Amino acid sequence: MKRRDVIALFAGATFAAPFVAHAQNTNKARRRITFLPDLHPATLEAWRAEMRVLGWIEGQDFVIMQSGKELGSRGSLDEAAQRVVENKPDLVFTTTTAYALALQRATGSIPIVMLGSGYPVEAGAADSLAKPGRNVTGNAIYTETGVWGKMLQLLREAKPDIKRVAALWSYVIPAFPKEEIEPAYAELNSAARSLNLELHIVEVANSDQPQAALAEIDELKPGGLLLTSFFPRRRGRS
Repeated sequence: MKRRDVIALFAGATFAAPFVAHAQNTNKARRRITFLPDLHPATLEAWRAEMRVLGWIEGQDFVIMQSGKELGSRGSLDEAAQRVVENKPDLVFTTTTAYALALQRATGSIPIVMLGSGYPVEAGAADSLAKPGRNVTGNAIYTETGVWGKMLQLLREAKPDIKRVAALWSYVIPAFPKEEIEPAYAELNSAARSLNLELHIVEVANSDQPQAALAEIDELKPGGLLLTSFFPRRRGRS
């Protein structure tokens, strides 16, 4: 499975536990659960299996309502979130901060669980990591922006005479919201200034763009490269 699918499976098991305890006190009234975006069929089946282990059976204890939106598909996140909320689910599982924020704009009462996220506090999805304080909770891959400054510091330690650094940056709109991107950029630029580094951020939105982005970076002649994602090599290309 892909990394995001593993995260989804893990989160399904993690956040099902509180509902098990609640169900034992209410004769397991059927819950309405929505995934936004929809999970891959194989991942969804694995999630169902984990729910069965926890004592929850689809059709008997809960029903799944498809959102009709696939991860990475085009279209407004706010419109997709509004359609989900209009169906009045008891719980929504989502995949990223961008989806969580769109759902939060659509509802302040329906519980939202993030299977993966970045900077939920800085982005405004939660008040704090210890006490989210709102209707969003879940997992965070990046819990604070300091990780980016640390990466630049590691480059400096590995190459003390480094002057220019390029960053191949894949956290871009629309997959990631500006509320998540801007704090990261601020941290990168602040760290670059404190380390006296010349920083060039080259944005990459999808797997078709790295080759052109790397050519642009090559022209910059940086002393180091910061990678934010891994893009698999496409067949037929070197």
